[in-house]
Amino acid sequence: VKDMDFKTTDNIQDIYPEEIVANRPFFLHEREQSEQGVTKVPFFSSPPKPQNAPQQNAVQQKKPWKGNVDAGLTIQKGNKEALKKNKKTDFSWERTKDNVYFNSLILFETKDGEKNADEQWGTLKYERKHLEKLYSFYQESTEHDEIEKLSLRSITSSGVGYRFIEREKLKYKSEIGPSFTYERFRNDIHQTSPGLRIGSVLDWQILPS
Repeated sequence: VKDMDFKTTDNIQDIYPEEIVANRPFFLHEREQSEQGVTKVPFFSSPPKPQNAPQQNAVQQKKPWKGNVDAGLTIQKGNKEALKKNKKTDFSWERTKDNVYFNSLILFETKDGEKNADEQWGTLKYERKHLEKLYSFYQESTEHDEIEKLSLRSITSSGVGYRFIEREKLKYKSEIGPSFTYERFRNDIHQTSPGLRIGSVLDWQILPS
């Protein structure tokens, strides 16, 4: 038995005897392709892609958080002088099981050199979803007002809410639950009072984003 090395440059007649090549149609076909300079190259096909494979960047997923910061400055000169500064923040983080909201406001205003507004407040709220539209919430609000000589006002509330309308551009919900208010003024006066919180929230996007 003779060991033979196969190369792409070998001819059929160099490997097998001439009488075998002449009597086999397969070898004749291979010889014709070899004489015409045709070389077979192995072909490896890639595995088929699944029909339901998601296309990259086909649909952009909605971000779970959003927020905005608004700031303004108004100066009036002439017979009446006025100055108004404000800064408002609004952030939300909406997930499958719960939501987190935060908003704040800083306001300062003077008219004819007299200060008539100087306040800051902020609210942090957490919502826990129990059913598709039913949820519970916990909210903490704080406020400081120099005009009212209010050093601190803290309102703590919790309860349940229901989402009557939940669409992309229109949302409406109502809430109810107990609340507790603590106030401290600059003249060392403290006040506390329990209460009942009833509220509704309407979010309607009129202009396109």
